[in-house]
Amino acid sequence: MKLAHLLEHSAALFPGRIAVSQYERSITYGQLWQAVEHLDRHIRDLSLPGSSRIAVLWENSIEYAIAYFAVTRADHVLVPLDTSANPLTINSILSDADVRVLICQSRYQRHLPKILGESSPLKHIISDRELKVPTEGIARHAFTEIMGDVFAYPESSGTATAQPMTWDDSPNDLAAVFYTSGSTGAAKGVMLSHRNLVSNTLATVEYLRLTAEDSVMVILPFYYIYGNSLLLTH
Repeated sequence: MKLAHLLEHSAALFPGRIAVSQYERSITYGQLWQAVEHLDRHIRDLSLPGSSRIAVLWENSIEYAIAYFAVTRADHVLVPLDTSANPLTINSILSDADVRVLICQSRYQRHLPKILGESSPLKHIISDRELKVPTEGIARHAFTEIMGDVFAYPESSGTATAQPMTWDDSPNDLAAVFYTSGSTGAAKGVMLSHRNLVSNTLATVEYLRLTAEDSVMVILPFYYIYGNSLLLTH
């Protein structure tokens, strides 16, 4: 079992239920799964080496949830970025993790010169709209074009089918690298496998006795490991 299997299972069981609400916007489990499939296919079409690092610089949102599951479903490694971090710190993380793709909100465009620096391992930037990238050799992709009309049909349930929750399919593969500095020093990458994150999720759901009727209001950022846990458990 990998992270995307959690969402696939929920989308098959509850395609019409709301998965994420963000202010006046919402998305059902079926729509979310369909959006993940769209972005997954686009990422695979980039022909990246296996387990490439893909960073996400995006505030808590429906788009973050789509990116999170699409990256891990495409068999690449997610690198969540602190949206409040200094651009030079982000530049250091991109280099340290050898990040090939940056999924980034357009609001951070003014910081891109410092984020990218004089040289960058980035090959692609995916954003909510096409950005003016100050560095040659980086392809740009618009999130809205990738998604197409995925949000146009509320009744759409995607193609998810409920699968047995097993540990097949390389659960020990690396899923994400969370950068943390604790209280001092430069940020260091903590490597977590699919098994690490899924096991924590299932144990938390069991311990808190969560059901399909439960919801959570998330005020913690998803790039923070506790916020990431809330994204997965619910």
